[in-house]
Amino acid sequence: MTDSSTSDSQPAPAQNFWGRHRSKLLTLGLLGAIALGSLPGYVAGGAWRWQRAGNPSQLKTLRQLPKQGLAIPGWQTQQISQRSLGGEQWLWQPIERVRPQGPGATPNAAAQRDRAVLLLMPMKRGRDRPQVEWTALDSGNWLGDGLQTDSEQTLTLAPAGLPPFRARLVRLWTSQHQTYFLLSWYAWPQGGDPAPSQWFWRDQLAQWQQGHTPWVAVSLLLPTDKPLDEWDQNYQARLTDLAQQVQQVLLTGPLKPAPPKVDR
Repeated sequence: MTDSSTSDSQPAPAQNFWGRHRSKLLTLGLLGAIALGSLPGYVAGGAWRWQRAGNPSQLKTLRQLPKQGLAIPGWQTQQISQRSLGGEQWLWQPIERVRPQGPGATPNAAAQRDRAVLLLMPMKRGRDRPQVEWTALDSGNWLGDGLQTDSEQTLTLAPAGLPPFRARLVRLWTSQHQTYFLLSWYAWPQGGDPAPSQWFWRDQLAQWQQGHTPWVAVSLLLPTDKPLDEWDQNYQARLTDLAQQVQQVLLTGPLKPAPPKVDR
């Protein structure tokens, strides 16, 4: 006797495939429907959402930065100028202050001065993307002949009451052994990072609200006290303190969203 029960109960190949992959197929179908449904909103009149999104409310203030510079509490600004570095136009703002004396300093001790240079390049148009080649600041002769670099690392800074941000640190020195530390990052309202990809995802979210995420490229140049000095706790304290001050001024000033206009 031939038993046909096995062949009669076995599902067809198409049914078997559907049973094994049903959840995946449903997920793919749902994602496809979402993509097709959002496409008309993303492309309208031949313009991508990137092109149609409005300017950030901070844009007018950001455009004034190259002319006015940034007032840093406790620091005096010298002559502000513009410099072309790495193919980009930067605000060049030398600043200095009397170095705070430690608890063990004598009252008659000669006051030392801290000097640094603040470099700023804000977005100029609502569609501008952060595209600075940080490595372009590591070469050339803008600080002197034979510029070299080492000690590249990324620092995480956490200003009080503000979102943390990250910055790229390098040591630079010339053939004459003039030595500097350079700290660079993009600042935006929710923090900052030297990697433009971190800005990109925030800007994608802003575009769904018909806007863009404003940004400012920042570099801080700190000369060392002695030629070929190494990065240590002293320089870390001075440079990170200044960077956090700059970030705080940017986030509470030029990068602070403008109040919405009230229709009357």
